[in-house]
Amino acid sequence: MLDADSCAAMRAQLHARTGAEITVDLERQVVTDTEGREHAFGIHPLRRRCLLNGLDDISLTTEFLDVIQPFEASYRREFSWLVPGAAGRQRDEQR
Repeated sequence: MLDADSCAAMRAQLHARTGAEITVDLERQVVTDTEGREHAFGIHPLRRRCLLNGLDDISLTTEFLDVIQPFEASYRREFSWLVPGAAGRQRDEQR
């Protein structure tokens, strides 16, 4: 996150010059203002990784399927009484 003074200065620069641009470098975590000065900013590492790799909540979760799927299968076996309809399916499978 940028400090308030840096934001105010960049806003003033943008208002002073129509069409002026600032550059955000997420990899380096700096914003370059219209005069070429760099302003460092902080961002949570996971949020940065998601933005750099184009990950939304779902795609981030799918990166962990190799851990999630075995857990889910084990959980369903161990706590089958919690899974709706599982008890009936188990009786049918045992026949």
